[in-house]
Amino acid sequence: MNAVIIPNLTRTNGYSITKEVCDRLGKSGIDYYFDNSYSDKLEFVNKNKFVNIDSVLPEADLVISVGGDGSILNASKKAVKYDVPVLGVNAGNLAYLMGIENDELFLLDRLTGKDYTVEERIMLDVKTYTDSELIFSSECLNDAVFARGMRLQLTELSVFCNGRYVNDYKTDGIIISTPTGSTAYNLSAGGPVAQPDVELMIMTPICPHSLTARTILFNVNSSLTVIKPENSKREVLLSCDGEEAFNLPSGSRTTVKCSDRKARFIKIKDDSFTDILNAKLNDQSKYNRKDIL
Repeated sequence: MNAVIIPNLTRTNGYSITKEVCDRLGKSGIDYYFDNSYSDKLEFVNKNKFVNIDSVLPEADLVISVGGDGSILNASKKAVKYDVPVLGVNAGNLAYLMGIENDELFLLDRLTGKDYTVEERIMLDVKTYTDSELIFSSECLNDAVFARGMRLQLTELSVFCNGRYVNDYKTDGIIISTPTGSTAYNLSAGGPVAQPDVELMIMTPICPHSLTARTILFNVNSSLTVIKPENSKREVLLSCDGEEAFNLPSGSRTTVKCSDRKARFIKIKDDSFTDILNAKLNDQSKYNRKDIL
């Protein structure tokens, strides 16, 4: 087996966990590679292990992401181009998307016997146009977020589904998420949590100035269009999976629909969706609160 490892070495335990992952893979007879950009950061790795990862990804059996949720989002976008599954190793805090924790690295031994399953996750295809010109394009696993800028002003956005009017929104913004992203910003904004294998899009307004603006679920064949009015002078930023925001010009229209490609995640443990939900997101089970008064 061949694995590409994409670590986030800015994490406190990123370096030590990456080293242990390499040790485990080596003992299991799994070849692994890093991108050339890590060649001066990982002195315990043989020089022949550093490559241009785009040259080895097409032949890779899996990608291992070491870090947090942001790390696995980044790794998934690289892997999806070659239909390679991703396994996340937690070197962060919450890390809801990661497949194993840093004290469960012994589970990597299951890889050689292919003692795991692969789950598919839908992704979003996001494109912004002015007239007929494409000015922004992205693919995201979690969400596309339309948010207000630095000034404390409500955004003014109109939403259409398959060309039919849905609503006008005066809000702090709008989140359009996948089920995978339902436990991210969507959850914080009061949106519903969805099982990651459900195929739908979730649109949740952020702090709407309305008593009726609520989350709407759309099927995977829907095409949503978010329009910033021609005369709007209010700043609206578009960010996909938390990446650098794009400032939407007035009169622009952004289409959001399900991508033709799907991310693939390696599930190496037997825990269920609700097991993960309770372990990661239940404050009382995760933290031991102390009386500080």
